[in-house]
Amino acid sequence: MERRRAGTIVVIYYSELGWVLAGAPGGKRRESGIHRCWAITPGVGVFGQFCGVGGGVLAQSDPGAAVNADFIEGRWDLVWNMHGTIAQDGDVAELVGLRHKHFIIRLKAGANFQSHRGVIQHDEMIGLPWGSQVFSHMGSPFFMMQPSLGDLLREIRRNTQILYPKEIGYILVNMGIGPGQHVLEAGTGSGSLTTALAFMVGPQGHVTSYEIRPEFSKLARSNLELVGLADRVTFKIGDIAAGFEETGVDALFLDVANPYDYVAQVKKALKPGGFFGSILPTTNQVTLLLSALRQEKFAFLDVCEILLRFYKAEPERFRPADRMVAHTGYLIFARPVLVREDQGGAELLAEATHEEPDA
Repeated sequence: MERRRAGTIVVIYYSELGWVLAGAPGGKRRESGIHRCWAITPGVGVFGQFCGVGGGVLAQSDPGAAVNADFIEGRWDLVWNMHGTIAQDGDVAELVGLRHKHFIIRLKAGANFQSHRGVIQHDEMIGLPWGSQVFSHMGSPFFMMQPSLGDLLREIRRNTQILYPKEIGYILVNMGIGPGQHVLEAGTGSGSLTTALAFMVGPQGHVTSYEIRPEFSKLARSNLELVGLADRVTFKIGDIAAGFEETGVDALFLDVANPYDYVAQVKKALKPGGFFGSILPTTNQVTLLLSALRQEKFAFLDVCEILLRFYKAEPERFRPADRMVAHTGYLIFARPVLVREDQGGAELLAEATHEEPDA
C-alpha cells in the first residue's frame, strides 16, 4: 500500500481503466468499480467531490493525516503507447479485420472484445507482438496494430462534422504547433483537432478549448480520456463573443461558422506574431474573414484547400483510386503584427496582407 502525507496535492482522473492517481505507477488493480481515498485519521476528509466520467479531482487533505492510495486501478501512464514491440495491459490497440473494418480498443486483462465477427479475449492479445494475427471465437481474422494519430482521429466518436487528418496535418505544421505551447481553440466539436493539438503540445504544453454546446464538450472530453490526453486540455463552455479569458497564447484556431465576428477577440488572446487559423466551407465566408483580418491588422494571410487522392497499390495496375477526398473546407491562416506607421510599416503590412497598392 502506498501512503502519502496529508497536505500534499493529489490528482485523480477517470479513464476506461477507472480512477487513477497521477504519478503513482504500479498501483493495485481492483475490479469492483470506483474507489475513494480516505484519511487514516478518523473523521478527516481527503477529497472534494468527484467530477464524474472524464472529469478530474484536485483536493488537499488536512494537515497531519495520511492518505491510503490502495484504490489505484490500472496504469498511471494512460497516453496511448507508440513504443515497444509487445502489446501490454492498458495499451490502446487497433484491430483491423476483413474489408478494412477497424476497431479501436484499450486492452485490459480479463476483458473481451465483441463484434458481429465474434469475441476475442483481451488476455489472448496481451503479450503478443504488434502486427500479430488474432482470431475471434468464430474464426474471423484480425491484425492487432498500434494505432497512429490518424487512425484515432478517423475512428473518433462524433456527433458533429470533424476535421480530418488531411487538414489537421497541414494545420499543425503551418501553425508551428509543438511541445510546451499554449494553444487555444474555439469550436471543440467532437474533439478531433483537440486530440491532435494535445498530442503535439506534449505534457509540458496545454490546450484550452471553448465550446458553446455542453453535450459536444462532454463527448470531446470522453474522446480525449480514451487516449489519455484529457489532462492536457481545459474544456470551457461559453460564447467567445464575450472574449477569451486567456492572453498571450502561442496559437489560436477557430472552427466556428462566423469567425469574422471574433477577430478582435482573437487578437486580444494571441501574442503578437502568434499563429491564427480557421476553416470554412464556402467562399463568401472566407472573404468576410479576410476583410476582418485586414481590419485588425493581421498579416501573412494565406488561404488554401487540401485535396487528397489515393492510388491503388497494385504493381500490375497502379492507377488513381476511383474516389478521392476532395474539398472539405478552405483553410485560412494569418498572424497578428505590431505596425509602426511612421517608418514604412503601412507599406510592409499591405504587402504582407496581399493588399493592392494605391494607384
